Amino acid sequence: MVNDLEVSLDKFLGGRIELLQPKKGFRSGTDTVMMASAIPALEGDNVLEFGVGSGVALCCLGARVGRIDVYGVEIQAEIADLARRNLERCDMVGEIHCADIFDLPKELRMKQFDHVMINPPFFDAVAHTAPQIATKAKSHIAHTNVSDWVKIAGKRLKPKGSLTIIHRTESLMDILEGLGEFGDIRILPIASNLHLEAKTIIVQARKQSAGKLKLLPPFITHDLQKTETIRLKDITRGGSSLRELL
Repeated sequence: MVNDLEVSLDKFLGGRIELLQPKKGFRSGTDTVMMASAIPALEGDNVLEFGVGSGVALCCLGARVGRIDVYGVEIQAEIADLARRNLERCDMVGEIHCADIFDLPKELRMKQFDHVMINPPFFDAVAHTAPQIATKAKSHIAHTNVSDWVKIAGKRLKPKGSLTIIHRTESLMDILEGLGEFGDIRILPIASNLHLEAKTIIVQARKQSAGKLKLLPPFITHDLQKTETIRLKDITRGGSSLRELL
């Protein structure tokens, strides 16, 4: 029990790290770990995440890269507290701010970052009914456009810094709309198997870059027998990087 929130201690990266998560509500899984695996961070870089949740992506990134300075923004106080505790568990240097990304604290507005990653709510408030669990509803239901998240994230980046987002495939137009001053845009579709359409995408771009947009071959998570592919296991259990695919 943390601040009256029932939590579990869950293993990630094949048990390499153990992190606190709420038992009910939003719980990080494959999407979160895959996003972290895509970040092109090097030791010594600083990384900001919007919608940090309980800090799973930042902790997975730190486990892969080593010593990085991490910052997170989470609107739910109890979940932000879990993220702080998880950073401590992983012996990571970082700050978690309980704030709305549309009203960032001054200390974040005064900084620029090497990398920003964002994992906005996947569903919009008009088209989807909110889950009854409050923490899950805030994590899953968006009341703002994805392009707004992208624009705000872009303001926090250094020139040539990378922005990475994971979201639903149908949000691609909104994401591209937000990437006004970005180039070197890479779109990685993620499909459950070879015969199914990609329902999720990872989009990565560089601020003030002249690189061309690239639509990459899909990342397949399972074979036709619904068994995880070796590549997915390398990422979710072995902690390997998606970088060579982006």
